[in-house]
Amino acid sequence: MVPDRRAAQRKPVGLFFNKYIDKDPHLGEVLELSGTGMLARTLHQPNSPRACYAVELASAGSDPVWLCARSVWGQDGVEALAFVAASDDDRRRLEWLVASLVPS
Repeated sequence: MVPDRRAAQRKPVGLFFNKYIDKDPHLGEVLELSGTGMLARTLHQPNSPRACYAVELASAGSDPVWLCARSVWGQDGVEALAFVAASDDDRRRLEWLVASLVPS
């Protein structure tokens, strides 16, 4: 069972990620991360709203975790992204990544 995104344990982190828009990576910073989504700071991206985005997350020395994410809200360069349609393997890898990160 997938927990409600608002009830999922969030972890404050300082992790860079790529959000792919029109096949191009755009750098962002994860401020908070959970198994269901993340709060992120947009560093650079075009004003090109989409229904969902490919997101690549990785910490030093780990393989990237690829997820599909949809924007929940955004304001002043900060946005909440919810992960959608993650496979069981993606969820396990994401949970490992969250557990391995040191809070910022």
